Order: sequence, then C-alpha cells, then structure tokens
Amino acid sequence: MRNDGYSLRNSRSERILFCCYLGFFLLIAISIAAVQPLLDSPPAYVNPPDEHSRIKIPLYIAHHLALPSGAEKEVMIDGYGGTYALLPGLPYIFMGLVMRISFAFSDAPVVSLVAGRLVNVACGVLTAVTVYFIGNRVFRTRAAKWLFASGFMFLPQQLYLHTYINTDSMCMAGIALTVLGLLILYEDSASGKSVIVMSVGLIFILLTYYNAYGYVLLAVFLVLAKLVADRGSRAMLRYTVSVILLTVAGAGWWFIRNAIHLRGDIFGLRTLAYMQQMGGPRETYYSMGKSVLEMFRETQAPVQLVTSFIGRYGSMRFHPGKGLITFWLLFFSAGLLLELIHFIRTHGTRSRARKLFHAALLATCLITVLLWLYYCYYSDFQAQGRYIMPIALPLLYYVCAGYESFFRAATGKVIRQAHRAKQVAAVCSLILILVIAGGTARFAGQFCAACRDTVQTYAEQGIDVYRSPEL
Repeated sequence: MRNDGYSLRNSRSERILFCCYLGFFLLIAISIAAVQPLLDSPPAYVNPPDEHSRIKIPLYIAHHLALPSGAEKEVMIDGYGGTYALLPGLPYIFMGLVMRISFAFSDAPVVSLVAGRLVNVACGVLTAVTVYFIGNRVFRTRAAKWLFASGFMFLPQQLYLHTYINTDSMCMAGIALTVLGLLILYEDSASGKSVIVMSVGLIFILLTYYNAYGYVLLAVFLVLAKLVADRGSRAMLRYTVSVILLTVAGAGWWFIRNAIHLRGDIFGLRTLAYMQQMGGPRETYYSMGKSVLEMFRETQAPVQLVTSFIGRYGSMRFHPGKGLITFWLLFFSAGLLLELIHFIRTHGTRSRARKLFHAALLATCLITVLLWLYYCYYSDFQAQGRYIMPIALPLLYYVCAGYESFFRAATGKVIRQAHRAKQVAAVCSLILILVIAGGTARFAGQFCAACRDTVQTYAEQGIDVYRSPEL
C-alpha cells in the first residue's frame, strides 16, 4: 500500500514537514536530556529510572576501553544485587566511546552524562526517520501517515525513552527497522536494501532488550512464510542466508562471550538470578503463593501499566495529569474501535499474506505483554509501561488505520469532491497532531522546570545531582 504521492523527493512541503517533525522531537528530547538529574532526587524524584545503575557500564567502558565481565564491583547495582553488564548492552558501547571523547573536553560529570544520553537521542532520530518511511508504506493518505508518525514519536513515554541512558531507545529503533525491512520484503520482494535494514534491526533488538524478542520470532516466521510462498526461489534463499549471516555476525559475538564467561549462560539471566539471591531472598507473588489475579487486585497493576505506558517521567513520579491521560485513552480506544469495524467489513477481501502478516504482528504484541507478566509474577514486580513499549508501533498503526478508514468513508459520503474530502481529513488529522505534539511539549516543559528546580535546590546544599557513581 502506498500513500497519495507525497514524498521527500517530489514535494517541498513534505520536506518542510519532515524537518519540523524531526526538529520538534530534537527540541523536546535534548531539553529533557540536558536537565534531568542522575542521582535519586527526593521528594520529586525527577531522575530517570535505573539510570544511576545503568551508567556504570558505559562509564566502565569509557575508562577501561573494555567490556565488563559482570564480576567487577564498579558495575554492581547498589543494594539490589547483580548488574546490567550481564545483559545485552550494545548502546552502552557507543555511549562509552562518546563519553571517552567527552573526557577530552571536560571532566565535569554533567558533560559525560549528557554525552551518553545523546546517543539515545540519536537513536530517537533514527526511530523517527524509520517510522516516517513505515507510514509511507502502510497508509494511503498523507494525513494518516503524519498522524501515525507524530502519534508514535510524541507518545510521551516513547519519547522519554530517548532522553536517558538505557537500552530501550535502541530497541525501539530496532523494532522500527525490522518492521520496515519486512514491509520492503513483502512489497518490493527480496532486495539488498531489505537485507541491510532487516539485519540491522534484528541486531539492535538482540543486543538490547529481551522483552522485544517477539519481533525476532516475527521476522523469522514471516521470512520463512515468504520463502515457502515463493517456493524456495533463488532470490529468497539468497535473501534468507544473507540476513542470517549478517545478524549472526553482528549479534552472535555477545552470546558466545556470555557462554564463555558465564559457563554456558548465553542470556545471562541464570547468573543474574544467582547474584541477586546471594544478596538475600527476594519475595515475589509466586514465592508468596499468590495468584496473578491477586497481584492485579493488590497493586492495581493494569491501571499503573496503562498510565505509565502513556507517560510518567522521572522515577514514575511525574504525571502528565488526567487531561492528557484521558485524551490518549480516548484516542487509542476510538481508533481501535474504528479499525475493528473496518476489519469486520473488509476481512473477506484481504489477501492471505496480509492476514498472515497482521496475525503475526498481533502475536508479537501478545508475547511482549506475557513476558512482562512473567517477569512481574516470578521475578520482580514492575508495573511500568516501558516494559511493554515494544507494542507501541503496532498499536499506533492500528489506531491510525482506524482513523484513516473512518475519514475516507465519512468524508466520501458527505463530500463528493475528492480533493475536498482529503482536505477535511487533513484538517482533522492536523488537529489531532497539534493536540498530541502540544500536549507532550507542555508535559515535557513542566518536567524540565521541575528538574531545574530540583537541581538548584540540591546545588544550594552543595550536592551535584549529575555526579556519576565512582569507578
């Protein structure tokens, strides 16, 4: 499916919109990345979640120009047991190198901290560009494409992931690249461009975030399905082998390294669990003999999960307010309902390949949610929306597809002239985009103001909240 002719190559207005889209993202992301404190900052707690533990890995790399094995005291999580060094951390390598370069300009803690954060801001830019090209392929109208790209990038929590040190940011870029690679494969057949896009996306996912591994299964399943559909054509065989070789070359080294250092524990999870147990027994809902339903009742996990999926900044303490939460809930609900109605009406006309693609995409979302649920129940209760953020891309697609089908049907019936109908749909989409971007910008501005106030308050007490953990 292609949009209605507007592209960066043939439309000056499209290039202007694209620059505004990236520029507005950069303005918000850099503003947040530059002011957030690193250390715990009560009572506001505007510091990002776990960043003071995660930054230890890129700092170790910056100082030693080597990867930690996971046994070093410098990278241990204080008061928790274990270390993020045992888990895939490709972004930490880039952050460590950038931090190393920053040492040549200043030894101020804030400089190396912001330098590391800017790696994830760059990942956010890559995500924004990739999402734009996905929208070009999956929506017929320009209005729906921009609603999709803006809705995804300016979803408050999704944007926030690109402003502090974590592996989630690069993971989101990997998800977008993987989906774009699959779309290129199914629309343009096996091509060198699809091989590169798909391989880079899979490497990013494999070396960042286990909760997104459902997209690896999605890619494997859909590539094999395409291979079977093409009856093992030479082009598809060459494509499949190329993706496998590039992905293994780019990501396999990490798991081989873990197998050597951690006695066969290629994922590092068994070693991490052992290290945490050495710090003392940890209670979980499973160990207490309680059911998943009891966990939900006692903690209101679904409510916390949904609201923090929309947006909670800092250490889950800074809320956007009921107005913004209500808008996003209505935006999601209405779009999904409209898409469901459209699906029921057009189900019989959809190709088998398209049905397969969407069924696999929905299964990937389900896997992500189940992995979060398993972690909460058996390991560590964390009702945080960032753990299921990998579902954001499919979610925004279905929401915006619902609005596109509604606008096309409604304006087509009321307005006979095609260009007038497009104008009405564009105006409606523009209003939604302005509310989305404006609401997120306002929320981000309030958060930045709270960060500045917190930094100033602690500075008056002689405390540098940008100070990194000592190596």
